[in-house]
Amino acid sequence: MGWADTVWLENGDVLSGEVVGLDAGVLKLKTVYAGELSVNWRHVRSVKTDNPLWINLIGEDRAQLRELHSSGDDLVIVDEDGYERRFSAAWPVASMAQSEPVFEDNWEFKGNVDLNLESKSGNDIESRYRMNGQMHLNDQWNKNRLKWHVDVERKDEGIWKKNIWEIEYDYSRYFTEHWFANASSKKRYHSRENLRSRATAGGFVGYRARETSSDALLNSLGLSQIWESYDREGRQQNLAVGWKLFHRRQLLSDLEYFFDSGLYYRIQSQKQWIWDGEHGVRYKMTDNLSFNVTQMFDFDSQPGEDEKKLDTQLKFGIGYNW
Repeated sequence: MGWADTVWLENGDVLSGEVVGLDAGVLKLKTVYAGELSVNWRHVRSVKTDNPLWINLIGEDRAQLRELHSSGDDLVIVDEDGYERRFSAAWPVASMAQSEPVFEDNWEFKGNVDLNLESKSGNDIESRYRMNGQMHLNDQWNKNRLKWHVDVERKDEGIWKKNIWEIEYDYSRYFTEHWFANASSKKRYHSRENLRSRATAGGFVGYRARETSSDALLNSLGLSQIWESYDREGRQQNLAVGWKLFHRRQLLSDLEYFFDSGLYYRIQSQKQWIWDGEHGVRYKMTDNLSFNVTQMFDFDSQPGEDEKKLDTQLKFGIGYNW
């Protein structure tokens, strides 16, 4: 029999055999040299199939008979009527089967929860315990992200106190593989700093240069409304131009670097620039557990009295991912 299907992986490996199917993020490939192999779909760059399969794309209601072709680094999806679409990664394919599936799950739910011990320098020097996490609910064209963190500080008298919390929600609607519109909101509270709370809400237009299992680069530009409450200066409200950048890159097989930040320019305020975000590395210990080192930063070009422009936090933690 002929083994004409080919699978290209992100690390450069090439597998040949017969594609049995793709379900729940796992590709089954029947080979003459190793029997049936299971491959995590996140590590697949491209696929070529010799015969049509029942292929369901993320966001579709039902599967269709399609073929997969590879052209350079791109995946080409060919419908039954000959219509071709080209993608820079294999992520649009949600499932594959040799017979028409009865039930199809079009949405992907994933996330992580981290527990961290944190060392902070800047306006304060202290140690905290932190719990943070995020959840994603995505299909091909719609992406939702809920992100949060809560800090707990131990006082001298042994009292545990939750004094910092932050919550953020993002929704992105993709119109093509690269272009999308984004709406986001964020609220941060600190019980002891001069800046008690800051809330932002805005709309952005974004461009995704690339997003695979090994790297990603997304940025967006738009307008945000900023509400701030200060202990000494009172309440302030400003319109701002915002630029958001997200980057992720696999450095080694189990080591990943990430960068996630937002830069804002207050249009009608002397306190013009805000830049906050985080970057760090994540080491994958098992399929679900990781060790994380993250530096968080918060820059304000015109801080309050007796406060520094740059406030940084360094945290070490164990994360659970699904």
